[in-house]
Amino acid sequence: MIGIQGPLRDGFGLGPWLGVPLLFLAEVGLWWWTQHLLLTARVPWPPLLPGALLTGVALGVLTTTASRSPGPQPQRL
Repeated sequence: MIGIQGPLRDGFGLGPWLGVPLLFLAEVGLWWWTQHLLLTARVPWPPLLPGALLTGVALGVLTTTASRSPGPQPQRL
């Protein structure tokens, strides 16, 4: 997922209007599947959706804002 976040966020060259929803859907799908896998299918799919949505939104906001924030400023001695 880390390797495709940049192209997904940019909408594969078509812009953020396509990229941000694609990134959100990919992250929700990834986290929904991960919860199901880690719980070894003991919990059915629908109850896992709220956690996947929250995690997808949080990571989408984090990765989108982190890519637009300036890096650390060098300190002058």
